[in-house]
Amino acid sequence: MIKHLAWLAILVSSNAFADPIHFGAAQGAAPPQPDVGAQVPPPAATSSTLPAGIVVNQAPPAGFNPLTATDAQLSAYGYPPRPVNSPDALRRWSSMVSADKERINPILQSTNRRHGPMIKAPGGTPITTQGQQNATANTTPSTSTNWSGFADVFSGQASQTFKSANSYIYGQWMIPLVKQAGCSGGWKYSSAWVGFDGFNSNDVLQAGSDADAYCSGSTTATNYDVWFEWFPNYSTVIQNFTIVPGDVIAAEVVYLGGSVQGGAYIVNYRSGQSVSVAFNPPAGTVFTGNSAEWIVEAPTINGGQSLLPNYVAVPWNYAYSYSSSTGQFYVPEYAPGGTAYSITMTDSSNNAISYCMHAYTYMMWCYPTGSAANSSIVLN
Repeated sequence: MIKHLAWLAILVSSNAFADPIHFGAAQGAAPPQPDVGAQVPPPAATSSTLPAGIVVNQAPPAGFNPLTATDAQLSAYGYPPRPVNSPDALRRWSSMVSADKERINPILQSTNRRHGPMIKAPGGTPITTQGQQNATANTTPSTSTNWSGFADVFSGQASQTFKSANSYIYGQWMIPLVKQAGCSGGWKYSSAWVGFDGFNSNDVLQAGSDADAYCSGSTTATNYDVWFEWFPNYSTVIQNFTIVPGDVIAAEVVYLGGSVQGGAYIVNYRSGQSVSVAFNPPAGTVFTGNSAEWIVEAPTINGGQSLLPNYVAVPWNYAYSYSSSTGQFYVPEYAPGGTAYSITMTDSSNNAISYCMHAYTYMMWCYPTGSAANSSIVLN
């Protein structure tokens, strides 16, 4: 807790509640990516076949000002909906769209990586886990073998809380500096994302970032990228969207509810790059709309569960969702009419390996622990 409070003090003194912060990467040109060498295999296999129905939203014309644009103009150029009834959310949205300086024409690459529904830990909820220790009175602890983070889940008459056009979920987080605890002889994988569904459903509409670490003997490498996905499709990586450790990105996922049902908008505050895409679920998959999540995940690679690296920490400056049917905003530990879950990721021995703490109304922090960190978090 001491370490967590020290980081929180840095955020407050940096006025991070007003503007995103940058650790490790100065604003301006990105540091060069490391040369991983020909001996390192790629972190994920790729395919030339993209999911059907992806739409790349048109870039706005020169001089376009999203702050003064109409709702119709925002929609035409793939901007997320302007928040209403929340000054805090409006400030976050304004900061995000103002950081958008270069709308890229994305180079898309399908992968063999999936970010699937939550897999509940077979041992149930352990008596003592890091997640339970840090769960608040407003959250219900849960354990999973692939997810850590928070989920707001709705059932009964509220089971379609987010199944209304222009419902959205937002997250702003820092790209971590990833490494391996020990050396696995291959790749370990981590992903941070925001999205809908997957807690008690078979689909997941989502967008996020990857931070992967390779170690074999004395050879090490890392991989960082951003992606979008509607599970059970594989994730689609945006190859020309650059991120490095210390970057702060924002991602907003929108349920559009039209002929193209899902949308994702991602901005890098350092580089000013942005991307906006729309896409549909795979054939036979139906959007459920009963949960909203902010997650750090160990994804599946070619159908197999990956190992989680030491991602050190993922600070989330802001996290919230909005239902257009209820007119209500929700945050990681506040789900009026539903249940807010605090999810701890566990290993095969049911020991915690990743957990998240709610720090402030819109803030959360995620940490590796146990075997993923090679030890418990050391609080200096």
